[in-house]
Amino acid sequence: MFIVALCSTCGGVGRTTVTAGLSSALGRKGRRVLAIDLDPQNMLGLHLGINLLSDGLATSSGDTWMETSWRTSDGVDFVPFGNPSADVAWQLEVELKRDPGWLSQRLSRLDFPDEGIVLIDSARLPSRWGEAARHAADLTLFLGHPDPGSLGGFDALSRGSKSQDNIAFLLNDVDPTRTLHRDALLLARNRWPDTCLQYPIHRDEAVAEALAHGQSIFDYATRAQAAHDLQGVATWLLNRHSMTAR
Repeated sequence: MFIVALCSTCGGVGRTTVTAGLSSALGRKGRRVLAIDLDPQNMLGLHLGINLLSDGLATSSGDTWMETSWRTSDGVDFVPFGNPSADVAWQLEVELKRDPGWLSQRLSRLDFPDEGIVLIDSARLPSRWGEAARHAADLTLFLGHPDPGSLGGFDALSRGSKSQDNIAFLLNDVDPTRTLHRDALLLARNRWPDTCLQYPIHRDEAVAEALAHGQSIFDYATRAQAAHDLQGVATWLLNRHSMTAR
C-alpha cells in the first residue's frame, strides 16, 4: 500500500477538504482507498458526508481500530479520529512520545492490497500526531496557501527534511486573478521545481457549496475547476505510486 500524509504548518489551508476530495477522486478511479483522520478536531467525516463520530482511531485499542471504519458512497473506507476523553487523549500523547511508530505499526498489520492508497489527514505541524503521520508515510504532501506564511513553512520543511524524495508541496485555494497568488505560485515552482506540484488547486466556491449540501464536489459540481484540479492531483498520486512500486 502507498501511504500519503497530508500535512500543513498553518491552519485553514484546506488540508481536510483536500484529503476528502482526493479520497473521493481516487475511489471513483476504482482504487481501494483508506482515509484516516489523525487530527483531534475530528472533522474529516463531515467532509466525507458522514456525521461527526465519537468512536475512532483514538478511542480504540490494539487492532480494533478498523472496527470503527465507515464506507462512503465513493467506496472509501474511513476511520474517524474519534472523541476521546481528556485522560485518554493525554495517554495517547504520552504513547506517541514514547513510540513515534505507533501508527506505522497499526498500518503494517492491515490486510490491505499493494495497489491500495492510504490518505492521512494529519494534525498541523508541529504536533506529535503530525510527526506520527510523517513517520508512517511513503510520501508527505504539504499543503499551503499562496502567501508568504505558507511559502516560509515550505522552505523550513524542505531544509529540515533528510530526503526530498518523499515530500511534495501543493498550493491550495489559488486565485489566478490576484497578483500575489500568481507571484507565489511562480516562486514556488521556481524554488522547488522537483517537489512543488506544477499545478495548484484553484479557489472555487463550489467546494464550500458542496460541503454545505453534504455532497462530494464530484456529485455537486462535476465540471467545477476544483473538481478538475483534484482529479489531476489524484492522477499524479497514482503515477507517483507506480514509480515507487517499481
